[in-house]
Amino acid sequence: MSPPPPPPPPPRPRSVWRVTDVVCPACKAGPGKRCGSPGGHPHQPRIAQFRRRFPSR
Repeated sequence: MSPPPPPPPPPRPRSVWRVTDVVCPACKAGPGKRCGSPGGHPHQPRIAQFRRRFPSR
């Protein structure tokens, strides 16, 4: 009898971060969701929060 196959490797972290990865303080849009603004563009507070969290981006 052969041993069971090894478990799959853990998922790799994303190397590219987007402004949608932070919660929008203006409209409370969660990570991965677009802002509730007309056209779905990110609100300025969300952009500012993203820049504070990921300063090199």
